[in-house]
Amino acid sequence: MGSRFGVWLGFLTLSLGVAAQTTNGTGGGAEVSVRDVEFQRVQDAGGNEWWEATVVVNVDGRGGGIGRFADRVRVGFNVAFQRPIEGRPLEFYRAAVVAASLEAGRQTFRFYLPPAIVRRDRITSDARFWTVDLSVDGREAEPDANQISAAFSSAGAVANFRDQHGRAAPANDGVLIPRHLSPWATNQTDADPVVIQPSGSGVQR
Repeated sequence: MGSRFGVWLGFLTLSLGVAAQTTNGTGGGAEVSVRDVEFQRVQDAGGNEWWEATVVVNVDGRGGGIGRFADRVRVGFNVAFQRPIEGRPLEFYRAAVVAASLEAGRQTFRFYLPPAIVRRDRITSDARFWTVDLSVDGREAEPDANQISAAFSSAGAVANFRDQHGRAAPANDGVLIPRHLSPWATNQTDADPVVIQPSGSGVQR
């Protein structure tokens, strides 16, 4: 706990330049924060195992009416896995979605790595290095400890991850997919929020 708190303080310091000009909510609307990040392996209808990352956000309403809603909420998930081969290089992945509007309460966004990648890299039900990007109506949310993995040893480690991720992740764009592009897209009993799908591939960056 102490280690994570220390990393969070450093992460907060690194982000102050941005956070000073931004906010979780806009125009008196609801505020949004990351509540939890969970991982597991799940089977599709054919019995193939996918890796699933679940980002749980909390939408804190500000009164009634329009104050219960947060608009254009962007949730981006970034992760790296170490491949089980000589040299143990890292593979970086990213995916993001934008919800047109979220109502007050608990909201869940899920992202998936396909079975072939899970088998190739022997991915278990956990992830060590990851971060979450969160913005509301185009403004970055204030940094929060729940947006970064507890495995990072320092704020410098977080910054190094972000630097490597920014350079390497584009090569794997489209491998990590959001819920609406997965085999669970039509599961309405446990659906993610409806997201904006731009013309073209439908993959948010």
